[in-house]
Amino acid sequence: AQAWARLRSLVTIRRVGGSGQSAPETAVTDAQRALAQGDLVAAIAKLKVLTGASAEAARPWIQMAEARLNTERALHRVEELLTTGLAAQHRPGQP
Repeated sequence: AQAWARLRSLVTIRRVGGSGQSAPETAVTDAQRALAQGDLVAAIAKLKVLTGASAEAARPWIQMAEARLNTERALHRVEELLTTGLAAQHRPGQP
C-alpha cells in the first residue's frame, strides 16, 4: 500500500483536449498548441487569461517568454539597422 501511494504521488494525469477540461487546462492546452506551431505571442496570450493560483503558476514562464520576445525584437531591430547602415556604405559607384 505504501509503495502504491508513493507511485501515485509521482504521476500526474492531465486531460488533453476534449470535453471536461477546466479553464486552466484548456488555456495550457491551447498554449501548447500555439508553441507547437511556433507562435510564442499566441502562447503567452492563451496563458494570460489564467486567474488565481493558475496565473501565479504560469507567471514565471510568461515573464521569461515575454523577455525572449523583447530580446528577439531588439535583435531584429539591430539587424535592420546594421543592414541599412551597410547598404548605405556600399552604394554602387562608391569605393
